[in-house]
Amino acid sequence: MRKTINYENEMKKFSLGLYRDLDKSLLRFVQDHTDDSTENILCTASPEDYVKYLAEMLGWAYLSSTLNGSDGTFYHLYGEHKMTTLKQHYPPRDYTYNLVISDSESDRNLMQLFQVSYYAKHLVQR
Repeated sequence: MRKTINYENEMKKFSLGLYRDLDKSLLRFVQDHTDDSTENILCTASPEDYVKYLAEMLGWAYLSSTLNGSDGTFYHLYGEHKMTTLKQHYPPRDYTYNLVISDSESDRNLMQLFQVSYYAKHLVQR
């Protein structure tokens, strides 16, 4: 797929579609739990190729699945990898884990790290 002509533009367009489809009430919920000292992080198993653009539109940092450019291995940010990566980049000794929203059972352990956790069955408007 990365060999597609204008791949980066296609990823930007895809991200824009995702942004438009995000549940606005959930975005307001996040905003209600955000203050000047908050860093919102889009932490997802989805690939960085489009997550970086979506996070930019949201004004958030991101952690995502990535493809290692040097050896071609895929790091799938899923389950325990997600929790480990979050702790590496945002150590609990330096950060308070305030709010998490997830739509995946695989995030059960991750959700226990946060003061407020919200399980959303569907995160996009239908």
